[in-house]
Amino acid sequence: MRVLLPVAYQVTQRVAYDPLRADQHEPGSPALGFGSVHIELDLPNAANGMFQFRTDLLSDAFGKAVDWTKLRVTRTGSRYDGIAELPAGGWYRIDVRVVEDNKVVAEASVEPIGVGEVFVIAGQSYAAGYSDALTQIEDPQGRVVAYDVDKKTWRVANDPQPNVGPGGTVWPSMCNALLPVIQVPIGLINVAVDATSSRKWLPGGKLYEDFATAGKTVGSFRFVLWQQGESDVLEKVPTDTYFNNLVRIRAGLLNEWAFEPPWLLAKSTLHPMVYNDPTHEGYIRAAIDRLWNTPGFRPGPDTDVLGGENRGGPHSRRHFSELGQRRAGLMWFAAVWNELQRSDYPSPHE
Repeated sequence: MRVLLPVAYQVTQRVAYDPLRADQHEPGSPALGFGSVHIELDLPNAANGMFQFRTDLLSDAFGKAVDWTKLRVTRTGSRYDGIAELPAGGWYRIDVRVVEDNKVVAEASVEPIGVGEVFVIAGQSYAAGYSDALTQIEDPQGRVVAYDVDKKTWRVANDPQPNVGPGGTVWPSMCNALLPVIQVPIGLINVAVDATSSRKWLPGGKLYEDFATAGKTVGSFRFVLWQQGESDVLEKVPTDTYFNNLVRIRAGLLNEWAFEPPWLLAKSTLHPMVYNDPTHEGYIRAAIDRLWNTPGFRPGPDTDVLGGENRGGPHSRRHFSELGQRRAGLMWFAAVWNELQRSDYPSPHE
């Protein structure tokens, strides 16, 4: 028997996290939530016994182990599908077995896997891999991971991130601050593309399709993290046009995903090694101000405050310097943490 899903390093979005009951002295235990982990098995010979699963905690893991529990499955040919509910946490090893007449007739396992927070990232080069430093995940267990949409695998989210450019990003810095606080693994799926204006993300185009596919691939996630706007400054896009483009992109993706993840929008219009255009930067900043007050959108960081030493010079990649990456990452941490503390969000769908 083989476990096809989950795959190694995969993070499933948790539900039922309650920030009002997440403190360490919460009666019973902190309300950190749980995840419905899709298990897909390949078993060439038909099995009539009972399917069971369990989890073991790996080194320094968050969460709780689950002892042998019945796994309800449906069969299609040699494939068996089921759902295992696991407490938020990880890394776990998950074992699956089939028991007939008190004998184990098939077994398999996969590690590591986790249940935690998943974010979809989109935008242009400041969201992608075009900054100076290749930053790393500091957690010794590597509980911050990125999905490679080409290889269809997960791996530790060290820069460069999969398929979004050869340079550094702000995301390891964000997650290095976030992981010890939320104490659950973090999964990232990044579809940002450099030099893309908002119109290139509109429904009907390839970027939109890739964006939609990313959300469908993970099935459920907490937030969209959007950092984009510089190309719209270059194109001198009016405030209303940028506003309407973002509303249209989000509305289309709601139909694709069938749930409503909040979008956290950065103010990202400054690109000092390419232009200095306060007027048209102001148009996009004004649009984002409006979007921050529009249902479905929420404030991300204002990374335009990071000038000077935070930006790469003429002999760099001309985006964030290493210092700027780390500061922007901390600003993203603050925005994400602030939103996670809101008690009025419905849980992401399962």
